[in-house]
Amino acid sequence: MKFLKQRLTKLPKTEWSYDNETPEMIQPKIKLWENEEGKTTVCLSSEQGNMSSFEYLGEDYIVDIKPELQNWAKQYGWVWECQYQGTYFLREEY
Repeated sequence: MKFLKQRLTKLPKTEWSYDNETPEMIQPKIKLWENEEGKTTVCLSSEQGNMSSFEYLGEDYIVDIKPELQNWAKQYGWVWECQYQGTYFLREEY
């Protein structure tokens, strides 16, 4: 995943921040892990508070990641792969 950290700065703003008087859109929180081989894994999860980054069936059943996040990944040859409901890992598209 070449240029990962640089491209993560362009992640679409899908979350709301209420830290200021006026709410503003911000990028979702992601977690990065590096394995012993030096490969990086990117995780976007509702467990990290990213509730606005997903599409829902009803009010609380997550069915997919938002299209703007899918499109962002696709432009770099990546896809968001669902690991379990509300948790997606970024991987290279085959």
